Amino acid sequence: MLAEDGLLLIDKPAGWTSNDVVQKVKRLITARKVGHTGTLDPAATGLLVLCVNGATKWARHLVMDDKAYEALVVLGRSTDTGDADGCVVGEAPVPRLSRAELEVVLQRFMGS
Repeated sequence: MLAEDGLLLIDKPAGWTSNDVVQKVKRLITARKVGHTGTLDPAATGLLVLCVNGATKWARHLVMDDKAYEALVVLGRSTDTGDADGCVVGEAPVPRLSRAELEVVLQRFMGS
């Protein structure tokens, strides 16, 4: 029996790609088509919205919706890959920063 049309909300675990989730769900529910509405980095966890069968035509509209991300950031440390998965290649002391100072820096990471 094939899955019906609709949306699935999946809590993607770390270590899986968005495509890993799509392929596993497709096999599990025997769907003709499954697509996601935006890729999450393999290291990221969180909500992955999947469109099933006829609902895949909605994906292009859902991709355009606003998204929000929450991150844990370690200041004063750099890695060879620029992310938490890399080997630490440098560390430096971090001065005491006010919330306002942090928000100014974080603005550089916001946007499309």
